[in-house]
Amino acid sequence: MRRSFGTEISGNRRPRGELSPAARALVISKLEDRLSQQKIAIDLGISRGAV
Repeated sequence: MRRSFGTEISGNRRPRGELSPAARALVISKLEDRLSQQKIAIDLGISRGAV
């Protein structure tokens, strides 16, 4: 699907493109516990970039 001129970029975002506030809190908690980004990503089923 092509984006027409003037539409908001957010209209092109993929579903589940952002972490929920609860998932963000969990990521931060795990980072504070000094877990690696890779371990957190694997445990939560998200990309390392999302961490």
